[in-house]
Amino acid sequence: MAIQAPREVARDLDPENVYLGGRALRAFVRPYARAVAGEPTSAARFDAERGVYELHFAHDNAVAEPTLIFVPALVQYADGYTVTVSDGHYERDAAPKAHGGYELLRYYHTKSLYRHSVVISRAISAAPTRGRDRRSSRI
Repeated sequence: MAIQAPREVARDLDPENVYLGGRALRAFVRPYARAVAGEPTSAARFDAERGVYELHFAHDNAVAEPTLIFVPALVQYADGYTVTVSDGHYERDAAPKAHGGYELLRYYHTKSLYRHSVVISRAISAAPTRGRDRRSSRI
């Protein structure tokens, strides 16, 4: 009789068992920038314990495409997440759970600022929203 490791992604979130049998998923499945509309001003950071990803960059006027960030929603942000941007706006495309339930964040910066930032954080249940940045939203 084989001993089965506990599920790292809940069965109801992973009905197709994409992550079944995975080990230490939260250690290596993390957000990352797939494409940046400019040059990073510092290395992107991910604090695995707090679930905070930070990207800071200076835009390139020759690049018209948005910055793309891979977000492993089911693995790192099962209870949701917030996005805070320095300017502009963002959109998200969610992959079906059968494909792993990841999301692709598209950040469209403004040209009025030269430096930009995107911060993704785990949602905090029942947290007060007083004083919250208007450009932040829960996904």
